[in-house]
Amino acid sequence: MKHKYIAAIVTAGLAWNSWGVGSALAQTLASATVNIPLTMLTQGKKVVVLRSGHDTAQMTWKVQPHYTAQNATLQVRYLTSPDTTAGSQLVVSMDHKIIGAVSLNPKLPRGSFTVLLGHQDFSAGSYPLQIQAIPGPAAPHTKTVSPGAWTQIDYSASQLTYTPQRLPWQHLDFAHLPMILSESAAKGVLRLPIQFYGTPNPTLLTAAQEAVAGLALRSAAVLHVKAQMMVPAMIAPTLSGNPDISALLAPAADLPAVMQPHTPITGPTVFLAHDPDNPLGVILIFTGTDDAQVLAAARAFAVNRNMLPLGHRWNITSSDQITGLNFGPQNAAYPGQVIRLGDLQGAHSTLSKPHGTADIDFWMPGGLFASRQSNLKMKLTMATEPLTQPATQPIITVMANHHWISEWKLTPGVANYQTTIPFSALAGGENHITFQIAGGRVSIFPDSTLQLPTTHRYTVLPDLALFQHTGFPLVVHGAGRHLSVWYSERTLANWSAGLTLFGRLVQSAHSPLPGAQATFSRPVTGNVLAIGTPASIPASWL
Repeated sequence: MKHKYIAAIVTAGLAWNSWGVGSALAQTLASATVNIPLTMLTQGKKVVVLRSGHDTAQMTWKVQPHYTAQNATLQVRYLTSPDTTAGSQLVVSMDHKIIGAVSLNPKLPRGSFTVLLGHQDFSAGSYPLQIQAIPGPAAPHTKTVSPGAWTQIDYSASQLTYTPQRLPWQHLDFAHLPMILSESAAKGVLRLPIQFYGTPNPTLLTAAQEAVAGLALRSAAVLHVKAQMMVPAMIAPTLSGNPDISALLAPAADLPAVMQPHTPITGPTVFLAHDPDNPLGVILIFTGTDDAQVLAAARAFAVNRNMLPLGHRWNITSSDQITGLNFGPQNAAYPGQVIRLGDLQGAHSTLSKPHGTADIDFWMPGGLFASRQSNLKMKLTMATEPLTQPATQPIITVMANHHWISEWKLTPGVANYQTTIPFSALAGGENHITFQIAGGRVSIFPDSTLQLPTTHRYTVLPDLALFQHTGFPLVVHGAGRHLSVWYSERTLANWSAGLTLFGRLVQSAHSPLPGAQATFSRPVTGNVLAIGTPASIPASWL
């Protein structure tokens, strides 16, 4: 018996009102002073002991690309030995140039000092720092400096302090997108305005879902989406806090003049542009000659996450669109299905090349249950190449989701193998199987197969923990087929709430869900994510 699952999300203006808090927070963090314990520059080392005149503490401070560092200071806490000679100094150098020093006094063994690293702004790059204990002159009645004198630097209590300043992007490139998203997130939340030019329709809302999905799967942050209705005369949204990244969806004819690219739009296109209202801001634009091409552009962006082109503009080709139409997680496995590893891993798999390890990744739906005796079955044809002569039998260790499963010997040359993995070792969502080979290298033939056991799907619903982990029960197919997002009222608050939730859903499912459709009409088949007020959603659904 098939069931239709409905998740009804009731909105009451929350998506609208909480935006200003995030804006203020982002502004505050943008200019906050950064304090870095020296342990972070010394691979976790907590202290170092310097013998006078012999040892040097060395560390490297790195300024991130696309930033400058201002007002950089180094605060050092130390303890010196009782036999430290008078006149000894603790000297701080940057790039082998002395920038500061302090006299050591054995009668006051504990101390701290702060050194200004320089009056200039530090651009992106690496800056070596050194701290050295320089002995003072020997006392008149002695011939040598005490060989046992030492000074201990407390890395955990010492720190480097500076104020980071972001720089405007001089040249936009899709290669910068991960950094743009990372910089735009504040405390795990990424504010994302979605701008519509013209009147949004189900096709553009579906395109917006895929645009959000493509960004959500490229970011570890939770996206907080705010939908905005624009008119061509508007250049950019009027928002407090000036978001660092926003998305814009519109056919080329509806784009404002300032957003029109130099080369005319003739097909589905994605490109990056500077935000005219914010020197640090970037706008991600999805466009085409009509709404269908806008959707094709957004879908290609969502599903081709590892294939973005160089430069700031991507003209979507027919092959990009075909990939989008068939994509779930591309490596999805379903109960009872026999899958060739060649199909699972794709044409560019490294399994066919001899390696000391072999990794197989696949996605399976959530909410699956099977008996304790149920196993995933693998039939493998492998070519084994021992590393020693005369040849010995290499040992293969099977790991599933980082848990040890089994270990056995391999026959040199080509041979067939069968192995199993307990279904209990697998999880809804992404799974990782690793073969570690000791004493040899293997390649796996693409005709090798993987088969999930026949499973059950039973649980007490609603269970938001299952929904949060894999999107179950709304996501039962990797591509999100048979799922509709119903916007029961055509309001900005509904669109903001629905797109925010869709971004979280794709992160849980590890899939852009390109088969999910936005609609303004109440669905009568399939699973439904319903967004609206209590008055707009059927009472029977509530």
